[in-house]
Amino acid sequence: MRTLVGFGTRHTLSETASNTRGIGAARRWVKSRFAAISSDCGGCLQIITPAQTFTGPRIPRPTEVQDVVAILRGTSDPQRVIVITGHLDSRVTDIMNSTSDAPGADDDGSGVAAVIEAARVLSKYR
Repeated sequence: MRTLVGFGTRHTLSETASNTRGIGAARRWVKSRFAAISSDCGGCLQIITPAQTFTGPRIPRPTEVQDVVAILRGTSDPQRVIVITGHLDSRVTDIMNSTSDAPGADDDGSGVAAVIEAARVLSKYR
């Protein structure tokens, strides 16, 4: 949680190139956490980062929106799925303000932390 909050803002339109601030830094950090978990379990997680460009009322210019997904296949039935999700973005009251700090501990830093912890715990049962 401290690390996620430490990125200042994770607004969809925030910084993507910085390693210390914005949604891009947060995405890379989450991916690195999944990679560390996967390394500890012998590569049990498949990590993908699907991206799509969007424009809309809250995204006024073409913006690449990227997810970070970790897939842990089941051992007896790898086609069955359980989905545990959180959302990485955060915002202040002004939904178009992409620069002010919006630490998002409960929107949705707590959800992201829960997903990472679920991946870590479930990876031990392979």
